[in-house]
Amino acid sequence: MDRIDQAISLLAGKRAWGRAVFAVAAEALEIGLQCRWVGIAHMTDSLDAAHFLARRTDGRNDELGAYDIAGTPCGELYSQEWNDNYCFIEAGASEKYPGSVFAGLGAEFYCGEAFCDIGGSVVGHVYVMDDKPRQDTPQSRAFFRLIVQRIGAGYNRWRTQKELDLREQRFRDFAESSSDWFWETDENHRFVYVSSESDAKRISTT
Repeated sequence: MDRIDQAISLLAGKRAWGRAVFAVAAEALEIGLQCRWVGIAHMTDSLDAAHFLARRTDGRNDELGAYDIAGTPCGELYSQEWNDNYCFIEAGASEKYPGSVFAGLGAEFYCGEAFCDIGGSVVGHVYVMDDKPRQDTPQSRAFFRLIVQRIGAGYNRWRTQKELDLREQRFRDFAESSSDWFWETDENHRFVYVSSESDAKRISTT
């Protein structure tokens, strides 16, 4: 089994949900492309920095946090048309971007691609880097883009679930603080939610 087959088997074997999707995808990229650095990030609200969703260095999960994308190949991914939001640097990545946060790593090879939200707007990116030059082969490109597509789909599911959770919490906060009370029943007309514990007790005894 070659590295790419091993990486795809990893993806198939680990049924991750939520943010865990990004950690599994980062590990698969590291295995499949044999690279030292992997990053999966989405844009912050300021639009001048990216916040890591997953990050690996030399086979280990790294600290997350945010970084300034100005002067990096990652920043260029957001300035291109969607059909060309792909960047491959075979060698000399650190020299080409001397002022970037990546310059001190001594990276030679860089491969990055952006991903979109449900509406088609570019919202994040994926990159891999290594300290050795690398050729852009059809097999490696196809594998990289397959993982980016998976990450984009996982990102949209994650954001949708976060929005649903936020809306539910807002409703519960409103319901619990209101002088009125709210309830929810299941298909058998049994109460599954009542906005006040005292009301719930009263209902259960009637």
